[in-house]
Amino acid sequence: AGNVICYGATTGEVFLRVVGRRTQAPVGEALAAMARYETRAPKGIFRYQSHAAMDADRLRWTVAAMKDRADAAVIRAALESIERGR
Repeated sequence: AGNVICYGATTGEVFLRVVGRRTQAPVGEALAAMARYETRAPKGIFRYQSHAAMDADRLRWTVAAMKDRADAAVIRAALESIERGR
């Protein structure tokens, strides 16, 4: 049996043997997921007097994001419960 030559669809790489199948997620979905990611950290350049001050701000932003995400989950659960009750 001769070698089967395959070319990568996105990179153009040459493969002598392919085992299994590779599926790629559409690029649009990955970009949309990254765009939805929220850190709650304001944009900009920050200068701090110490690492402790920087850590305090980062912790404050992280906790705010976690609280907002938890609040949204509680609201979503309550709405689903109401919908199931109808």
